[in-house]
Amino acid sequence: MPAGKAALVLLAVATAAQEYNNTEYPIESAADFARVIGARGYDKSRRPPCTNGTLQGPTIVEVQLRLTQVNEIDQKRGTATVNGYFRSWWNDPGLKFDCPPTGSVCPSTLSFQGDDASALWKPDLYFDNLVEKIGASGFSSLVSVDCQGNVWSSEQVRLQVKFPMTLGRFPYDDHVVEIIVASYSLTNSDLRIVPGGGVLGDGASGIGISAPQIPSVFWSFPNDLAADPSQGFETPGVVETTDGREFVALQIPISRESKFYIDQVIIPCQLFLDLSYMQFFVPASAVPARAALAVIPVLIMRTMFDSVYQSLPE
Repeated sequence: MPAGKAALVLLAVATAAQEYNNTEYPIESAADFARVIGARGYDKSRRPPCTNGTLQGPTIVEVQLRLTQVNEIDQKRGTATVNGYFRSWWNDPGLKFDCPPTGSVCPSTLSFQGDDASALWKPDLYFDNLVEKIGASGFSSLVSVDCQGNVWSSEQVRLQVKFPMTLGRFPYDDHVVEIIVASYSLTNSDLRIVPGGGVLGDGASGIGISAPQIPSVFWSFPNDLAADPSQGFETPGVVETTDGREFVALQIPISRESKFYIDQVIIPCQLFLDLSYMQFFVPASAVPARAALAVIPVLIMRTMFDSVYQSLPE
């Protein structure tokens, strides 16, 4: 073994169908790991067995979005664009190996970036309400596998999603941005999806969204109502089963900051309305003055309303 390089000894590797004999496998790179699991007969096209070690039950996958930025809320189109890290967890017994003893220089976790993880099974998750998945140079992904076969995947994403907006209480309206995750091909009998740390079944549980403090002029987020807003916020995921498939809604509650519209629209409109009533205190003989006081405030208010309507759906 070359000096300065750590070797990992894999023992008693189990898959869904068989036990492997104790054999030493020195692993120094992702390519080595792919070669070794290939030699075991590992098939990335087959989903991992469930917790009882058989394929008689579904594979359980946990999902979560680490939100880093809300780029845009487009109320005219009813879309939101967000940045973050989409994370998922599952257990794959075919990737187990004996954990090295405490203090060993051998790693207990292997990490793979980008295409290095192409030899591993990954759930076929997709975003059900996706408008556009915006790619960007420099975006990266990471997959780590520990000695217990626990797999953690993280992908940097920029998503534009569609969500319902009800503007009847504008500008005092509240909304919930939802990022809905589901399996593209597998039903509940093969794959169950839960929010991070959540429980199986419909309803809210776990942590679907984890976020730092997100500053915004026009919108407030759950952390703004907390005792210490700098700590950010976490919201549960909500599971709903439709046609034998689980859909997990990762939810971001938002509330409009009404101060801008109060200061820039509502208060000026009230002032111009009061100004238009001043015509009744002008002598009836001063027709031009009365007409100016009646018409000009209305035209100004109409212009202000148009500026608001431009950002609202028709």
